Amino acid sequence: MKTLSKILLVGVALTASQWLHAAATVEKGKTISVEIPVDTDNLCNIEVVRGGEKTNVRVESNKKGVYQFAGRELGEETIRWEGKIKFRGLKSLGPCRGDGAIKVVTTESAEAIEAARQALKAEEAAKLTKATMAAQAARLAELEARLKAAEAKAAKTPEQKAEEARIAAEAKAYAQAKVIAEMKAAAEEKALAEAREAAEVEAAAEARAAEEAKAVAEAKAAKVARAAEEKAKNDLLNYVFSKKWEVAGLPCTLKGGAYQIFSNRLKVGWNMAAGGKLLKETGNKARFSLQALDGKTFRHVMSIYSGGNKLVTRAIGSPNARVSYTVDQYTLIDKSTLRKTRLDHRRMNFDLMMKGVYREDRGSEWGKVSTVKACR
Repeated sequence: MKTLSKILLVGVALTASQWLHAAATVEKGKTISVEIPVDTDNLCNIEVVRGGEKTNVRVESNKKGVYQFAGRELGEETIRWEGKIKFRGLKSLGPCRGDGAIKVVTTESAEAIEAARQALKAEEAAKLTKATMAAQAARLAELEARLKAAEAKAAKTPEQKAEEARIAAEAKAYAQAKVIAEMKAAAEEKALAEAREAAEVEAAAEARAAEEAKAVAEAKAAKVARAAEEKAKNDLLNYVFSKKWEVAGLPCTLKGGAYQIFSNRLKVGWNMAAGGKLLKETGNKARFSLQALDGKTFRHVMSIYSGGNKLVTRAIGSPNARVSYTVDQYTLIDKSTLRKTRLDHRRMNFDLMMKGVYREDRGSEWGKVSTVKACR
């Protein structure tokens, strides 16, 4: 049996858990490949788990990992994956971000179904032929016995011979009629069985087609839902980026302009203005992310490091020490109101830093909830 390879393109960025509700179908003994795009700029590794089997999949610079497997046991199973480190010494690979899963349904191959059907037909034909021959042999044996018994009797009169001939003719006609009737009944039973089998095959084909159509519809619905979700997320960020927002409840027009803004083009994704001018952005090494969680909520993560600040770098002895770390989650209550929750807040202990000791302490605003209004 030739190997059939199918490719399923799973368009999911693995920066968060993704569960694919659509089912892939593979015939038993044949092969299917799952192509997984990954949001990464570097080589990385994902571990694929199928039952008790774990497989490392290398994700190249084209941001795609391919996992290939064959249909084994009939029925449904779930294949899961997640980013994991592959330890190979100097050739070790870091984990890709995120995880996911896909349902796979293994069905019997068309070749196996057809072979079973042909074997059943051959078996039924053999049984019918054997039964017919046995009936004919039994009837002939009966007639031969009767004829021999008649011949063994004394000489018969013409009338007796005529009666025996009549009886023999009737017996022969009866036997022939019975055989014809049995063959007709067997043919009708065979035709009925074939019609029933054809109906079952057609019903199975229709069921498979319905299942495949359902899978396609579910995949399409999931794609539409993902597109709608992504649009809602993009609309949220674009709206937030387009507005100026109050700072600590102060009027936006205070002393020529006091407000804050969000943008992916800023060094830390955020800045504020005083006296009508944006403040100079930090000279320190920094990283940030602005991620929409849904159509109403986004998260701002900001990390600032010692690099770029000679005093702190000399004191700690490293340009990579984290000076501050904040995680703020914003929810759009209405077009002019954001609810801000500080999920995480950490700061370097500057007193210990001056002594050459690095320690990160919990910030005072950890867990604080506040309201931010849009400027009019």
